[in-house]
Amino acid sequence: MNIQGIDHFTIRAANLETSAAFYQRVLGLSDGPRPAFRFAGKWLYAGGQPVLHLVAANADNAELEAYLGGRAAISGSGRVDHIALRGQNLMDMQMRLLSLDQDFHERVVPELGEHQLFIDDPDGVRIELIFPYSPDNRMAGVELPRMDIPG
Repeated sequence: MNIQGIDHFTIRAANLETSAAFYQRVLGLSDGPRPAFRFAGKWLYAGGQPVLHLVAANADNAELEAYLGGRAAISGSGRVDHIALRGQNLMDMQMRLLSLDQDFHERVVPELGEHQLFIDDPDGVRIELIFPYSPDNRMAGVELPRMDIPG
């Protein structure tokens, strides 16, 4: 099996600081390093791993929409943007998705060492599949624009 486990989940927070404080106070997650994306957010950690990515759900956040795509700003579970699973054997997964006629988009983020695949489940839940990045990786799905992360 290609999937190794859940990597993280991402929530579009109405109030970034309030949400971060909640997850830190109630669940004991800790604030930690986050790449310098061009949109506001925080990564919260458990056991040394970033398990929750919070992003500010501003109405006019073009950088966020360029990276994650547009989503309606609704409340409750509708604020969950996507669930990310860590995998191995990128080419096997690409071939599996192609053989199933499953649409998918992909992007490489060398700064994070990741090759990402994105699919939507039948209910529209976005699933991100993360594989190790290699310059030898090939694109098989719809290629998303590379989003450079400032250093």
